[in-house]
Amino acid sequence: MIFNILLELLFLAIPLYYFRKHKLKPVKELGLERKKASQAWKYTLIILAAMFIAAMALSALLSLVNYNDLGKVSEALQEGKQDQAYFVFALTAGVVLEEFFFRGFLVKRIGVLWSSALFGAMHLLYASIAEIAGAFVLGLVLALCWKKYKNLYANTYAHLLWNAIGLIANTLV
Repeated sequence: MIFNILLELLFLAIPLYYFRKHKLKPVKELGLERKKASQAWKYTLIILAAMFIAAMALSALLSLVNYNDLGKVSEALQEGKQDQAYFVFALTAGVVLEEFFFRGFLVKRIGVLWSSALFGAMHLLYASIAEIAGAFVLGLVLALCWKKYKNLYANTYAHLLWNAIGLIANTLV
C-alpha cells in the first residue's frame, strides 16, 4: 500500500519538477484551463463510450482465444476493500494522478503507444494478462482522446466513471 501511494505521488512530482525546470505552465500544458472544465462533460461521454467499445472489442478477442484471468482482479479488489482508506485513494486521487502523469505529461513526451504501454505495465500488480491488456487498450483510448480534445478534465472524469462502473459491476457479481 505505501509503495503504491509513493508511486502515485511520483506521478505528480515528476511532471511538476519537469514543468518547473523548463519554465512551463502546468495549467496550459495539461489542458486545465477554466474554459476546458465547462466543455469536459461533453467529451467525457464520448471518451466513456469509446472506452466501452474498446473494452467490448478486447473482451470479444479474449473470448475468441478462450482466455480470461480477470478473477485475479476481482480477488485483488476484494482484498483492497479491506483497507478502505487506500481503496478510496486509489479510486479518486489515484485516477487524477494517473491522468495527470500518463496522459497530461507522458503522451506529449513519449507518445500515445509508449505512455499506454507504461499504463498497462502499471497494472502488473494484478497478475492478470487480461487486466494488463485492458489497461493498455483503455490507455490508448484515453491517450488518443487527450491528443484530440486536450482536455484533462474529460479524461479524468471518464477514467473515474470507468473505475466506478467497474467497481459496482464487480460488487454485483
